Amino acid sequence: MNRNDSRQRWRALCASLGPDDGVNPKDDRKAASRDAAHGWKDKQLCVHAARALGAEIARLRSVEQLGVALVAVEAPDGPVRLRVVCAFDPRRADEAAAIAALNAAKGMLRASIARAIVRKRVPDIAFSLIPADVLGGLEETP
Repeated sequence: MNRNDSRQRWRALCASLGPDDGVNPKDDRKAASRDAAHGWKDKQLCVHAARALGAEIARLRSVEQLGVALVAVEAPDGPVRLRVVCAFDPRRADEAAAIAALNAAKGMLRASIARAIVRKRVPDIAFSLIPADVLGGLEETP
């Protein structure tokens, strides 16, 4: 192969535009590692919040009487807002009463999250309820 032939081939490749032209390849790696780090931190935040909320929800009499139990804590919008998924017993109370009891205790629940995490700002929490019969029922405590 002649030197001029290889130069012509490289020039032909450089003449065609691709989707990644003008983008530094290092930026792609930085963005991917940054997203992975945030995903890991969000999961860690959810675990710490779930531990704190599980203990606190179990202590609340108003919530316990309604048959509400913690199922999961998710961070769909990042660390700014947490979605607390709870199961409730539809035989004991309706969904509106369970949401009202959880919203009444929202300040105390956020305070328990603040004690459990090391963050500058405590995330806001939003509740979503699932009927316990969807999950196979709640464990009854004596």
